[in-house]
Amino acid sequence: MRMITGIAAAAIISIGVSCADSQDTQITKALEQMKSITAKSSSRTAAMNILIGIGKPAVPRLLKELKNNDAKVIRSYMCVTLGKIGDKSATDAVRESLKDEEPEVRAAACEGISELIGEEAIPELIEMFKDVH
Repeated sequence: MRMITGIAAAAIISIGVSCADSQDTQITKALEQMKSITAKSSSRTAAMNILIGIGKPAVPRLLKELKNNDAKVIRSYMCVTLGKIGDKSATDAVRESLKDEEPEVRAAACEGISELIGEEAIPELIEMFKDVH
């Protein structure tokens, strides 16, 4: 009986590792799809929905892209995706994007921060809009 239990436990651990690998692969593929130069809006949105479905495990990679990607469209998608995932650990990074030089990124950051902190974002967003000329 113990041997069967041990085999079952090993199988469960193996499945868990396999799922984690699969999830990492899904994150990588979704980010590649999103960052493709030839990607259309619908492809990027589909990739975003995959990342939202993965949720919290995708957050570290999304934060890295938000911080390090030069393409405004990618930074924009990262802000929205992080907001829709709803992991509060992304709040500071999305909040920082409210100061991005690109209006498109700032708009996406407004959406993201609103998703992350809800009504608490209103005073902060009002202040940001006062600075817009």
